[in-house]
Amino acid sequence: MSNRMTLSRRHTVFCVLGACALLFALLFSQQSDLAAKARNFAFPQTAHANYQFVPTSGTLVTGTELAVTTAAAGANEGTNSGSWKGTISDDGFSWIIASTASGVDMQLNLDDVELHGANKMIIQTQIDLDASPPSLLVQICDWVSSTSVDNAADAQCTGGGWRTLNTKDASNVAVPITAFVQDLQWQVFDGYWSTGATGGTPISTPLSNFLSATNQVKIRYYSTTNTTSEVAVDFVRVYPVVDSIYNAGGFTNLGSGTPAGHYGNAHATGNTASAGIGAVGDSIYLQVPGTAGSVADFYLSFKNIKTYTGMNTILVRGDFSCAAATADLKYRFALYNFTSTQWEDVSSPVDCAVTTSNVYAFAKNNIATLSDYISSGELRVRMYGLSNSTTNLRVDAMYVTLGTTNTNTALVENSFGTTTAGRIYADPSTAFVDGISALAIDSSSFYAAGYDSVGGDNEWRIEKRNLSDGAYVTAFGTSGVVTS
Repeated sequence: MSNRMTLSRRHTVFCVLGACALLFALLFSQQSDLAAKARNFAFPQTAHANYQFVPTSGTLVTGTELAVTTAAAGANEGTNSGSWKGTISDDGFSWIIASTASGVDMQLNLDDVELHGANKMIIQTQIDLDASPPSLLVQICDWVSSTSVDNAADAQCTGGGWRTLNTKDASNVAVPITAFVQDLQWQVFDGYWSTGATGGTPISTPLSNFLSATNQVKIRYYSTTNTTSEVAVDFVRVYPVVDSIYNAGGFTNLGSGTPAGHYGNAHATGNTASAGIGAVGDSIYLQVPGTAGSVADFYLSFKNIKTYTGMNTILVRGDFSCAAATADLKYRFALYNFTSTQWEDVSSPVDCAVTTSNVYAFAKNNIATLSDYISSGELRVRMYGLSNSTTNLRVDAMYVTLGTTNTNTALVENSFGTTTAGRIYADPSTAFVDGISALAIDSSSFYAAGYDSVGGDNEWRIEKRNLSDGAYVTAFGTSGVVTS
């Protein structure tokens, strides 16, 4: 027995008994696949990954909304858009509110935030204030942990509480924002916050703490100051990033002296007294002394280090000094080897004869096994004195960055340098301090002028070397060197 059924004017199908149903299912499946492919072709899929997040809503908890102004009427605070929507972009259109006797509390919500494996959250904003501004704090909601929060959880920020983004002074107290126009930036990471003012004890704040169950980040502009003032927020944006530059996330004192300040004072970005975008050096220090019977000795921990195959270099850069000129005191830096459980020096000794703040950079490269220096994402940098002294060793700023340097000399297109192609390394005083203060060149040579400490005493030193390859010009002085 057979049946015949016409599916269209161009398709005629014969089937026998139950085989007909199977054939129909196959044809229907093929047509569905074709339809789906056609839809995908007609409507390309949207990429959902994003790196920058801006407000999607806002709430005014405390304060008074002001009348919307036109672009032509914009004052110091910019043009008032009349709502949170003025904070979406950096364009001079702001959300402006008037402070009340109870202060101000204006909150912005950033939805659908994704971390994508980030180790740092960069937060940027611009605030305009009046001539009589409130003592303003910018805070972020910790949805998870209430440990050492600055303000308790409330109806808007549930679970944990509010943490203040403003940078801290040497007493670990938030620096309020009082400038008229302020471009602000903070780099938040696990260990950004700490307690105490004798080095600092880190508070555990993984970035996931700042995402609600619905992936919302909540930021508020907050003050309890009773002042007649207007607060204008032009924009706020959040960038979760994987950054190869790391600020300290912990402090350990290895000596007997009592530290002053905290490791947050050594953060290289966002560490200025005005809570603005920071640069290296702001004269707010982490300070660690020794004693009459012990050296100053401590290390900073850099955490959540991200690595990749082929990474072989660790660079440390910072702004360091001594609190008082101490002629017989020197200090140096070291990295911790977790495998050998030993500290390895990575710098020459630095002299405390003057109190001038100096920016130093030093590196360890050609590292065969990076895990020797990074364990569970942590890297340690030590600063220690070479003799007993009560003088404070000071860190104004310090950061580390990791990457890759070339280890194949055959690939170096540079013949300069007698130690490694492109570089000269010399340490005339071995365990003591050397330094270059000036350079000069002529048609075929260059002169490096500075000092060395051969025998433990400082003396002037001038070297003359060939421009072509860096070798000593032996006819100059004694084998290319003049000392005095």
